[in-house]
Amino acid sequence: PNIIHSCSKYGIKEHLRIGYKNKFVYIPNGVDTSTFKPPLYKPVSSYFPQIKDPFVIGFFARWDSLKNHEGLLEQFSLALKKKPNLCLLLCGSNIDSCNTKLSELISTNKVPRTNIVLLGKQKNINSIYHEIDLFCLPSHGEAFPVVLCESLSSSVPCISTDVGDCSLVLDSIGRCVAIQDFYKEFLFYSSLSREYLCEIGQRCRKSILDNYDIQIISSRYVKLYKQISRRDQRVFFFT
Repeated sequence: PNIIHSCSKYGIKEHLRIGYKNKFVYIPNGVDTSTFKPPLYKPVSSYFPQIKDPFVIGFFARWDSLKNHEGLLEQFSLALKKKPNLCLLLCGSNIDSCNTKLSELISTNKVPRTNIVLLGKQKNINSIYHEIDLFCLPSHGEAFPVVLCESLSSSVPCISTDVGDCSLVLDSIGRCVAIQDFYKEFLFYSSLSREYLCEIGQRCRKSILDNYDIQIISSRYVKLYKQISRRDQRVFFFT
């Protein structure tokens, strides 16, 4: 191909490292900000009725070793010892009670069932963001994780491991830390007032509106298509 498209700057870097020629065009993933938006009123999560004033941490991803549910549960368990109102909301393919390995991890880390909910795969994922106070991404590896954009667009603060383009997406509005420091972040964010969390959330959404709104991203694709149509170009797209 004359042009290779990538949604990830990290992905471009890795392909150049293994010998690809520098024919890359970078256009990141975008998010529909009219779908992923904050609620008019932030409700108390309905998933943890037995917990007083629950602070809900969310992670939405399929069951895969790369996603590092194991590390997340270890860190959540550590934080829970100091803040018993912390709750964990998980969803994604095979994230349910039928997953015996996941159930074993929950049991091994002594996470009470009152403090964790497994939703499995969800179609209305945009509304699930309304149920959480903090989104975390504990992955061992990523390219451009669109879940960060969805969360930020929904005015939910984020923390992440420093993988792929996460630091680029979070920039100055979130935190990239080592997985062993996640429990500290859980304690820090849960100590903030609801008003301050709301202020952080507003800055998060503005960052997505300015940089990753689907209308902005789609216009960049249109520009690329027009360049292609004016000359004989062969393009390879990968995400």
